[in-house]
Amino acid sequence: MSALRLRDLRRSFGQREVLGGITLDIPAGQFVALIGRSGSGKSTLLRAIAGLDDGVAGSGRLEAPARRSVLFQDSRLLPWETVLGNVTLGLSGPGARQRGLAALADVGLEGRAGAWPGALSGGEQQRVALARSLVRQPALLLADEPFGALDALTRLRMHALLFRLVERHRPTVLLVTHDVEEALVLAQRVLVLDAGEVALDLPVPLSHPRRRSDPRFEDLRHALLGALGVAIEI
Repeated sequence: MSALRLRDLRRSFGQREVLGGITLDIPAGQFVALIGRSGSGKSTLLRAIAGLDDGVAGSGRLEAPARRSVLFQDSRLLPWETVLGNVTLGLSGPGARQRGLAALADVGLEGRAGAWPGALSGGEQQRVALARSLVRQPALLLADEPFGALDALTRLRMHALLFRLVERHRPTVLLVTHDVEEALVLAQRVLVLDAGEVALDLPVPLSHPRRRSDPRFEDLRHALLGALGVAIEI
């Protein structure tokens, strides 16, 4: 069963075609990474799938779950709301507070529910944003370079956290990233977008935890870098 189905999806800005007829199926529960050079259309495609771009309406066919969450590069927390208030924003009902607290526990921030966003580190703010995305139990999680602004060590910790939470909650995931290694560490499948088209659709048949020293990891990395036009010297 497909969680996401695109047929001839197109998007133009003036005379410039950014998405040139994307056709794609992503099965329910699959973790897919989307990579490509700057300007290749990655974020445009993610925004279209998220329903944040009316400009693709009528230009193709897009079928996606109604329960979707988006995780952005910056946490986009409201500074006037507490951590718990940010996580439960828009939720209603008597169980909203408990769901929010459970989501914070999932990301290791159970003791920071009453804190203000400004008192958190960048990594903690992204963990709050992740809790906010997962508290709604999305069938589809769309992540637009969510770790791009973090330092290297915090990124590694966030990779491990995201993997654990995806294993637990089982959403379909589409992760946009510039980092080839990040894609290979996390995803079951990597798509390379080039000039608004899928240039490479590469399965990642590696078990977890994945190790960069694995020759198969290195082979996949070379294949992706080659599709991105990056020359590799050995």
